[in-house]
Amino acid sequence: MVVRQHPLNRAKLSLDRKISKESTTEMRLKQAGIEPIADKDECLFVKVELVRGAYAMTLRLVRPVLFKTNEIVYRKPGAGTCRRQIIGVHGGNARYIFEGLDSLLGDFINEYLKANSK
Repeated sequence: MVVRQHPLNRAKLSLDRKISKESTTEMRLKQAGIEPIADKDECLFVKVELVRGAYAMTLRLVRPVLFKTNEIVYRKPGAGTCRRQIIGVHGGNARYIFEGLDSLLGDFINEYLKANSK
């Protein structure tokens, strides 16, 4: 799984932290036993949009999907298989955005592990 992020407008909010959305996301995945690998077909997108004192965050997993119809197997690359969104307020404090990210990642990790258990 590759972790990709959309750029966050740092000018609107002082996010001069050593921990980025991408490193926070990768750390949480690794803690759960999900290893981010650059050459896999799966991609986890994290997008944060800031508007005044509020934020909207989207987490989306894109991966290939196989399905069978009339004995023909089709492969659809890049199908969105999981999408979670939250909206919150940050009041100029990045901590609230990272708490929102942590909440989204917790939900995603639980669902991902449940769906991909062996």
